[in-house]
Amino acid sequence: MDMYSFLRANGPLLAIISILVSITAIIIIVIRYLRASPSGRKAIITAIAIPFVLLSMSTFAACNSVNKPGSMSRPTPTSTPVPTVSSEPSSSSSPQPVIADAVYASPGDNLQQKASNLSAGKTLVLRDGFYANQGLIVAHIHGTETEPITIMAEHDGKAIIDGGGPSAQTVWIENSSYIIVQGIVAQHGQEPVVVYGPADHIILRRVTAHDAAPGNYHVFDIEFNASNVLVEDCAGWGRGRYIFIAYKSTDVTFRRDWAYWEHQENFPDAPRADYSAYSASNVTFENVIGIGAYPRPGIDDNNSYNAVYETASDSPPTKHVKYIGDIFYNNMDGIYFNAASDNNPEVINSYIETSGRMPGAAGSTTNETSTGFTWWVHHSGSITNSTFTNTPVAASRQNGSTTITNTVFYKNDKAIDGSLSHSSSDFWQNGSIGTDLVSTDKQVDPGYDTNKYGRGAYLFIPPASPLKHAGQNGQDIGANIIYESVDGELTSTPLWPWPMEDRIKAERGMSVTWASSGGIWKTLDGVYPSATLPAPSTSYLLASPLLSPLFSIIREEDITSKRVKR
Repeated sequence: MDMYSFLRANGPLLAIISILVSITAIIIIVIRYLRASPSGRKAIITAIAIPFVLLSMSTFAACNSVNKPGSMSRPTPTSTPVPTVSSEPSSSSSPQPVIADAVYASPGDNLQQKASNLSAGKTLVLRDGFYANQGLIVAHIHGTETEPITIMAEHDGKAIIDGGGPSAQTVWIENSSYIIVQGIVAQHGQEPVVVYGPADHIILRRVTAHDAAPGNYHVFDIEFNASNVLVEDCAGWGRGRYIFIAYKSTDVTFRRDWAYWEHQENFPDAPRADYSAYSASNVTFENVIGIGAYPRPGIDDNNSYNAVYETASDSPPTKHVKYIGDIFYNNMDGIYFNAASDNNPEVINSYIETSGRMPGAAGSTTNETSTGFTWWVHHSGSITNSTFTNTPVAASRQNGSTTITNTVFYKNDKAIDGSLSHSSSDFWQNGSIGTDLVSTDKQVDPGYDTNKYGRGAYLFIPPASPLKHAGQNGQDIGANIIYESVDGELTSTPLWPWPMEDRIKAERGMSVTWASSGGIWKTLDGVYPSATLPAPSTSYLLASPLLSPLFSIIREEDITSKRVKR
């Protein structure tokens, strides 16, 4: 390989090495020059030119490693892979992979007609644009477990479906099965996203939706015998009684969803919440975030405003609901278990903060407020490995029985109200505990570094905390919500930055992750273990024909200087 080819092939590495060596050499040369004899200074003056030659070579190498003759002038950004067929080229300028059986739609096309012609294994790709005054109606079509029907935005977040009014159906899925909808934006309909049973094995992924109609309407509504539904990496905000709700449905999972409740009109004296399980069973809220449920300025009513409102109508009862790795804050009330809820709700590894002091101007309500966990259920439930902070009343039991283990109560006005069985929990700097401690309970400082991490400090137990491995079965006491959970199993995939961070920031103007823009963390520095990289070897530097003269001059002058000093 000739020198030119070598530089082009190894440009970035050589550039980094050359720049570092050049800076080091210049510093050494200046020091040596000031200490050298007149004869030595002549040699040093000659050596000064070498770092500048190295800097020039590094620029040449870096540029030629990117700008190779006969190649593209600069790397082309890759876009989200989407299906493409030869007869319908992608609207993106970058090449797209080819997937068979793809059908395309553009703004102005009849989406309902396009969707109605789909069959198992088919994909409908929505080109970028604004689909005005029409809905994506998916009805009476069926994929299979191995060949689902996929409806997706060509580019994530760039296909916007606007229902056009308060009576419109925006995204509506009914009497269908094995359907995947991903990457779209749904807005301005009666309920922007609805899965209406009978419908089963439905996945909504990376869908954002906002602004339901005034009244008893919701943003994401999984209802009336819908089953086996996954709502994953989605976000909802704006007007809606509930942002995400499972109503009279079964086997529904909300995973890594973000709910920002903002307002709802024309529906008095009824709960509002980020999330709800309502006459539903086997519902899981996993790594979800709920914020903003409080009356806005000028609203003074008797409604409750909750992170989650779990309840039931006459039938069926709500039962077997799990909260795993969830985060609820800046709501007027936390998780509220209505007396109509049934048996065995579980709160696992979750964080709840209901300060009673909203982040901005707020109205008022005469309903219950400022409780992290309210238990009206006549049956049993449990809270494990969770954290309650900065809340007037962290946990309140009115009926039934609830057990609390491995949980932190930190800086609440009152930790526990009512008789709640607890063990292996930590109570630190609460105004009052409200209960007698047992032998396995602790009163120690968890060590949360809020100065560094902000609210994010509460989402993990520091390595040096006395709560580390101090709970039942050697578990930590308190929540650790820094890795993704899937079906109740902790993975090694970092949860932060939030998976939909960029979409939410672009569409709603808020950060989920960064406190500087309304999010949770001041920094993630030190939260995740850094990859340990071996130190680069420098032995080859002296062997390089380009660098050895420099080191020879420096070494020779150094020896001469030492001889003179002796």
